[in-house]
Amino acid sequence: MFITKFVAYTFSYIVNITLLVYVLDVPLLISGNERLVREYYEVNFIQSFIMDFFLIAIYLFVAESIVKRYNIKQFIWKLLTVLLVTITISGGFYLYFINRPMTSLFFSRWFHKIKWRAVAYDCVLICCNYVLYTILLRGERATIYD
Repeated sequence: MFITKFVAYTFSYIVNITLLVYVLDVPLLISGNERLVREYYEVNFIQSFIMDFFLIAIYLFVAESIVKRYNIKQFIWKLLTVLLVTITISGGFYLYFINRPMTSLFFSRWFHKIKWRAVAYDCVLICCNYVLYTILLRGERATIYD
């Protein structure tokens, strides 16, 4: 089962990053800051690609742990759990960084300049990953009723 989950997650991550970032340019649409988006996804492509792979996995692991703990069955509630976990974790980082002076660290500049839209972007990215991941694990279309 681990291999199946790992493969499903890896595939969903690659597809989502490719579509959302490089085809649809969602980070730019949400953030409005081309310079920071290009720095993260183009200049630092390899580092960002690897880091996001693990960060998104952590968000999904936390959400999946809550889903299991509370025996959540319906897809819509699972997705809402992913959304709330993302808002909580990303919102925590947002509050951490904006309550300190801006530094040269990428995430410090990201949160100071993008503000709450950084959390909104994380919500889109992580929820899209979760949806495709879930579909791949089931081998069928996810519905809000299961």
